[in-house]
Amino acid sequence: MSRKKKNKNTSKQELPKTQAAANQVAIENLASQPASIQEEIKKERAWLSGLVGLITFLVIAFSFHGNNILEHGIELFGTKVASTKHEILLFTLLLISVAMFITEFIRYHISEQLPIISKHPEINLNLLYHCGIRYFENLILLWLVVAFYQSAGEYGFEAEAPFYQAWFLALDLLWEIYLWCGLPYIFITRAFKYNAHFDQQSYGILVGRIVKLFISKFPNMGHMSPSLGDNEKQVFLDLIVKMFFAPLMIVFFCSNFPTVVDAIQIIKHGMPQGFGSQKVNGEIARIGIAFFFSAHTALAFSAYVLTSRWIGNRNKSINPKLTGWFACLLTFPPFTHMLITQHFSTPIDPYLVAPSPILSQIPNQSLVTITIVLALIFYGLYLLSTLNLGMHFSNLSERKIITTGPYSVVRHPAYTCKMLGVFCITCPLVGLNIYDNNWIVAATLTAGYGFALFLYFLRAITEEKHLNGNASYHAYRSKVVYRFIPGLV
Repeated sequence: MSRKKKNKNTSKQELPKTQAAANQVAIENLASQPASIQEEIKKERAWLSGLVGLITFLVIAFSFHGNNILEHGIELFGTKVASTKHEILLFTLLLISVAMFITEFIRYHISEQLPIISKHPEINLNLLYHCGIRYFENLILLWLVVAFYQSAGEYGFEAEAPFYQAWFLALDLLWEIYLWCGLPYIFITRAFKYNAHFDQQSYGILVGRIVKLFISKFPNMGHMSPSLGDNEKQVFLDLIVKMFFAPLMIVFFCSNFPTVVDAIQIIKHGMPQGFGSQKVNGEIARIGIAFFFSAHTALAFSAYVLTSRWIGNRNKSINPKLTGWFACLLTFPPFTHMLITQHFSTPIDPYLVAPSPILSQIPNQSLVTITIVLALIFYGLYLLSTLNLGMHFSNLSERKIITTGPYSVVRHPAYTCKMLGVFCITCPLVGLNIYDNNWIVAATLTAGYGFALFLYFLRAITEEKHLNGNASYHAYRSKVVYRFIPGLV
């Protein structure tokens, strides 16, 4: 018996290390090399692209106000490139994204000490063939994506729902851009930045797999059956993440940025004469929230859409757990409206980010001013967290472990600050309804906020479980021990 146990233990020792064991070794190595970790942190300058994006955002806003761009359109070299309001706003997003991409391109190659050209091209028919195949695969996939949005009832294409009109215009522009620029980009990238792993993460590869699967069903064509594994699953999930968040970022930006442009008049000259405290509070809240959330969505959109090996922000993995997706997606429209706000649309605004007009009913407007200022401070810290991630902002994805700025204090500063900002708006509403004996409304507001807190807590937990496979994240957790509030939790 003892001999068998000994042999069994010996065989276990001789087995190859599992991924978990390999991660543990990597963690121990990182823990024993604090100097190398500090060196990595010194190289971490992801916030640079976020800062450039925010500066570009502000410059454009002031330029638009001074030249009435939203009314007159945009001209370049005597040619009008954007005339309608949505075209102008999408052009604004494009400028911000390009500025962030260029900044991250320079930062990435300098900080990582990488050559711009990592491979000398060998131009031949084989290269041209593979580039052409990938181009047409992506083109077919893009056509399918456009068809999906045009047929999905939530987006209201046939009904011309105004909320998503900017997104459908963006799809048209994306089609035009990829039609003319897609093949040159694929060719240049494959020729000068060849990476076999990244090539297998192209979205178009899903189309190729589906075509092969269809052909394999014919007689004597079984050998064409493709191998579908974790790579294809990750590519598909990555595509779904983009398809869900890209339209939301666009419509949120287009809804809020014009308010920022109009508000510059007030910033320059102050509040108009005759504004009472209630009106002043409303304007401060309206302008502040429009600024923070339009800037946040502009930075987030750039990171969501412009993922490229040229700037090293490709997703390393997508959270495969259903609970992670559940927690994340339920904190965004249309699910927030379905689950929370439609049940008490009278006392608060639709998306729990703007103060309700009912705040003007509170007799002590000085108290309202304090709550609004506090909310804007927390929303400002929320934007700072987004800025700090730069082109590595993501949801449900692992791109890069950011450990500086707000992330050096707590592991989830964005969630904390956003929910504290919402609390500053919700708390006076609850108090007002309690004062008026509207206990049902007060209880509903409290329950809705409590449910939102639960979802963000669940998001944090599921994200950390997903990131636990990264040895660097273990080192980060050992350094930043609190999730939400320093010294508490």
